[in-house]
Amino acid sequence: KQIQNGIVPEGYKKTKVAIIPEEWNVRRVKDFVCLLNDKHNPEKSGEFFPCIELEHTESDTRMLTGITDTKTVKSLKNKFKEKNILYGKLRPYLRKYYFAKFNGVCSTEIWVLSPKNKNIDEKDLFYLVQTEYFNYHANISTGSSMPRADWNYVSLINFGLPSLYEQQRIASILETWDRAI
Repeated sequence: KQIQNGIVPEGYKKTKVAIIPEEWNVRRVKDFVCLLNDKHNPEKSGEFFPCIELEHTESDTRMLTGITDTKTVKSLKNKFKEKNILYGKLRPYLRKYYFAKFNGVCSTEIWVLSPKNKNIDEKDLFYLVQTEYFNYHANISTGSSMPRADWNYVSLINFGLPSLYEQQRIASILETWDRAI
Protein backbone atom coordinates (compact mmCIF):
# COMPACT_ATOMS: atom_id res chain seq x y z
CA LYS A 1 0.00 0.00 0.00
CA GLN A 2 2.89 2.37 0.75
CA ILE A 3 4.40 1.80 -2.71
CA GLN A 4 1.01 2.48 -4.34
CA ASN A 5 1.01 5.82 -2.52
CA GLY A 6 4.55 6.64 -3.70
CA ILE A 7 6.11 6.02 -0.28
CA VAL A 8 9.41 4.16 -0.30
CA PRO A 9 9.26 1.54 2.47
CA GLU A 10 12.33 0.36 4.36
CA GLY A 11 14.35 -2.08 2.24
CA TYR A 12 13.27 -0.47 -1.04
CA LYS A 13 14.58 2.31 -3.27
CA LYS A 14 13.00 4.66 -5.79
CA THR A 15 14.44 4.30 -9.32
CA LYS A 16 13.58 5.57 -12.79
CA VAL A 17 11.71 2.29 -13.31
CA ALA A 18 9.73 2.01 -10.08
CA ILE A 19 10.13 1.47 -6.37
CA ILE A 20 12.09 -1.78 -6.18
CA PRO A 21 13.90 -3.82 -3.50
CA GLU A 22 17.29 -2.30 -2.54
CA GLU A 23 19.24 -5.34 -3.76
CA TRP A 24 17.74 -5.17 -7.28
CA ASN A 25 19.57 -3.35 -10.09
CA VAL A 26 18.15 -1.26 -12.93
CA ARG A 27 19.50 -2.35 -16.30
CA ARG A 28 18.69 -1.69 -19.93
CA VAL A 29 17.38 -4.64 -21.94
CA LYS A 30 20.44 -4.58 -24.22
CA ASP A 31 22.67 -5.08 -21.18
CA PHE A 32 21.14 -8.45 -20.30
CA VAL A 33 19.44 -9.73 -23.48
CA CYS A 34 20.99 -10.81 -26.80
CA LEU A 35 18.99 -10.52 -30.00
CA LEU A 36 20.29 -13.50 -31.97
CA ASN A 37 20.53 -13.16 -35.74
CA ASP A 38 21.93 -16.49 -36.93
CA LYS A 39 20.23 -17.16 -40.28
CA HIS A 40 19.27 -20.33 -42.16
CA ASN A 41 18.61 -20.38 -45.89
CA PRO A 42 16.61 -23.53 -46.72
CA GLU A 43 17.35 -23.20 -50.43
CA LYS A 44 21.13 -23.24 -49.92
CA SER A 45 21.38 -25.64 -47.00
CA GLY A 46 21.03 -29.39 -47.00
CA GLU A 47 19.98 -29.28 -43.34
CA PHE A 48 16.34 -29.53 -42.35
CA PHE A 49 14.86 -28.09 -39.16
CA PRO A 50 11.49 -27.81 -37.47
CA CYS A 51 10.15 -24.38 -38.42
CA ILE A 52 7.92 -22.04 -36.42
CA GLU A 53 6.02 -19.35 -38.32
CA LEU A 54 3.99 -16.57 -36.68
CA GLU A 55 0.75 -18.44 -37.40
CA HIS A 56 2.09 -21.34 -35.30
CA THR A 57 2.12 -19.26 -32.11
CA GLU A 58 -1.12 -18.56 -30.34
CA SER A 59 -1.70 -15.03 -29.02
CA ASP A 60 -0.99 -14.52 -25.33
CA THR A 61 -0.89 -18.24 -24.46
CA ARG A 62 2.77 -19.29 -24.92
CA MET A 63 1.46 -22.22 -26.98
CA LEU A 64 2.40 -23.58 -30.37
CA THR A 65 -0.48 -24.59 -32.63
CA GLY A 66 1.81 -26.43 -35.03
CA ILE A 67 5.13 -26.42 -36.81
CA THR A 68 6.33 -27.00 -40.34
CA ASP A 69 9.63 -28.23 -41.73
CA THR A 70 12.26 -26.38 -43.72
CA LYS A 71 11.76 -28.96 -46.49
CA THR A 72 8.56 -27.08 -47.35
CA VAL A 73 9.74 -23.45 -46.99
CA LYS A 74 12.02 -21.37 -49.18
CA SER A 75 12.50 -18.06 -47.35
CA LEU A 76 15.34 -17.06 -45.04
CA LYS A 77 14.78 -18.05 -41.38
CA ASN A 78 16.21 -17.24 -37.94
CA LYS A 79 17.89 -20.13 -36.14
CA PHE A 80 17.04 -20.76 -32.49
CA LYS A 81 18.13 -23.22 -29.83
CA GLU A 82 16.37 -24.90 -26.97
CA LYS A 83 15.70 -22.38 -24.16
CA ASN A 84 15.76 -19.36 -26.49
CA ILE A 85 12.78 -17.03 -26.24
CA LEU A 86 10.82 -16.37 -29.42
CA TYR A 87 8.89 -13.09 -29.57
CA GLY A 88 6.71 -12.09 -32.52
CA LYS A 89 7.89 -8.64 -33.59
CA LEU A 90 5.30 -8.26 -36.38
CA ARG A 91 2.11 -6.84 -34.85
CA PRO A 92 3.51 -7.12 -31.32
CA TYR A 93 0.08 -6.27 -29.86
CA LEU A 94 -0.81 -9.92 -30.63
CA ARG A 95 1.60 -10.96 -27.84
CA LYS A 96 3.05 -14.05 -29.52
CA TYR A 97 5.88 -15.66 -27.58
CA TYR A 98 7.28 -19.13 -27.05
CA PHE A 99 9.97 -20.71 -24.87
CA ALA A 100 11.83 -23.04 -27.25
CA LYS A 101 11.79 -26.69 -26.23
CA PHE A 102 13.88 -27.80 -29.24
CA ASN A 103 16.40 -26.46 -31.76
CA GLY A 104 14.91 -25.13 -34.99
CA VAL A 105 14.26 -22.12 -37.17
CA CYS A 106 11.56 -19.48 -37.22
CA SER A 107 10.22 -16.61 -39.27
CA THR A 108 12.42 -13.52 -39.49
CA GLU A 109 9.34 -11.73 -38.08
CA ILE A 110 10.18 -13.39 -34.76
CA TRP A 111 12.93 -12.16 -32.45
CA VAL A 112 15.17 -14.88 -31.03
CA LEU A 113 16.21 -13.73 -27.56
CA SER A 114 18.72 -15.18 -25.14
CA PRO A 115 20.24 -14.08 -21.83
CA LYS A 116 23.49 -12.20 -22.37
CA ASN A 117 25.24 -13.91 -19.47
CA LYS A 118 24.85 -16.49 -16.72
CA ASN A 119 23.35 -13.90 -14.34
CA ILE A 120 20.03 -13.98 -16.21
CA ASP A 121 17.64 -16.91 -15.95
CA GLU A 122 16.06 -17.97 -19.28
CA LYS A 123 12.66 -18.68 -17.75
CA ASP A 124 12.62 -15.37 -15.89
CA LEU A 125 13.49 -13.59 -19.14
CA PHE A 126 10.62 -15.44 -20.81
CA TYR A 127 8.21 -14.10 -18.19
CA LEU A 128 9.72 -10.62 -18.46
CA VAL A 129 8.87 -10.37 -22.20
CA GLN A 130 5.26 -11.18 -21.30
CA THR A 131 4.89 -8.22 -18.94
CA GLU A 132 2.65 -5.28 -19.75
CA TYR A 133 5.70 -3.02 -19.45
CA PHE A 134 7.70 -4.90 -22.10
CA ASN A 135 4.72 -5.22 -24.43
CA TYR A 136 3.83 -1.55 -24.05
CA HIS A 137 7.30 -0.63 -25.29
CA ALA A 138 7.34 -3.30 -28.01
CA ASN A 139 4.14 -1.74 -29.35
CA ILE A 140 5.82 1.61 -29.82
CA SER A 141 6.67 0.26 -33.21
CA THR A 142 7.53 1.20 -36.76
CA GLY A 143 5.17 0.85 -39.72
CA SER A 144 1.45 1.51 -39.82
CA SER A 145 -0.22 -1.28 -41.81
CA MET A 146 2.30 -3.93 -40.66
CA PRO A 147 3.68 -2.58 -37.36
CA ARG A 148 6.91 -4.14 -36.11
CA ALA A 149 8.55 -3.83 -32.73
CA ASP A 150 11.75 -1.80 -32.96
CA TRP A 151 14.71 -3.53 -31.24
CA ASN A 152 16.71 -0.29 -31.23
CA TYR A 153 13.99 1.23 -29.05
CA VAL A 154 13.06 -1.83 -26.94
CA SER A 155 16.72 -2.58 -26.14
CA LEU A 156 17.01 0.78 -24.36
CA ILE A 157 14.13 0.33 -21.89
CA ASN A 158 15.02 -0.27 -18.25
CA PHE A 159 13.99 -3.08 -15.93
CA GLY A 160 14.55 -3.75 -12.26
CA LEU A 161 16.39 -7.06 -12.00
CA PRO A 162 16.83 -9.23 -8.92
CA SER A 163 19.71 -11.62 -8.29
CA LEU A 164 19.89 -14.83 -10.33
CA TYR A 165 18.68 -16.84 -7.33
CA GLU A 166 15.62 -14.62 -6.93
CA GLN A 167 14.95 -14.71 -10.71
CA GLN A 168 14.93 -18.50 -10.54
CA ARG A 169 12.57 -18.47 -7.56
CA ILE A 170 10.18 -16.03 -9.30
CA ALA A 171 10.23 -18.08 -12.52
CA SER A 172 9.57 -21.27 -10.56
CA ILE A 173 6.52 -19.75 -8.86
CA LEU A 174 5.17 -18.44 -12.17
CA GLU A 175 5.72 -21.84 -13.81
CA THR A 176 3.81 -23.52 -10.97
CA TRP A 177 0.89 -21.13 -11.50
CA ASP A 178 0.99 -21.74 -15.26
CA ARG A 179 0.79 -25.50 -14.76
CA ALA A 180 -2.10 -25.07 -12.33
CA ILE A 181 -3.98 -22.85 -14.79
